[in-house]
Amino acid sequence: MALIHSRIFYAKVGTTNELVQLIHDDDSAMARFGSDINTQILTDHMTGRSDRLVMEWEANDIGSMDAVTN
Repeated sequence: MALIHSRIFYAKVGTTNELVQLIHDDDSAMARFGSDINTQILTDHMTGRSDRLVMEWEANDIGSMDAVTN
């Protein structure tokens, strides 16, 4: 059973791309340390709001999420 953890972030208008890059960099670092969490990044470019970002982490068990946050 997969677990999904969602977070909503609000950046300054026009700086969402920088936030997306930071999340990609963090995801790369987690992968180097052996994390098996899948990350999805959703932005609102089509709705006119360029400051909102939703990040979703998908993991197979709660233990893998705990290992990343500790």
